[in-house]
Amino acid sequence: MSRWSRRIACSLCCVWLAALLPREGAAPSPVSVPTKVVFSLDFIPLGVMRTWYAALAEGYYRDEGLDVSIIPAQGNAQ
Repeated sequence: MSRWSRRIACSLCCVWLAALLPREGAAPSPVSVPTKVVFSLDFIPLGVMRTWYAALAEGYYRDEGLDVSIIPAQGNAQ
């Protein structure tokens, strides 16, 4: 696994863990508001990243209570 793949995988794990942490003082509500997550890629979208886009299109993030936006980047060109 390349260095940037490990970095992205680690970032995703951190996002998932942060979404699962209980919030202090927050009363449980019958209707929960999805947690907003903006996921920025480190390079232009390539085939390796298709699973994240597929999960977004299939609604897997929404099913887990996350409102995910994926922002493509241009790597060092930006």
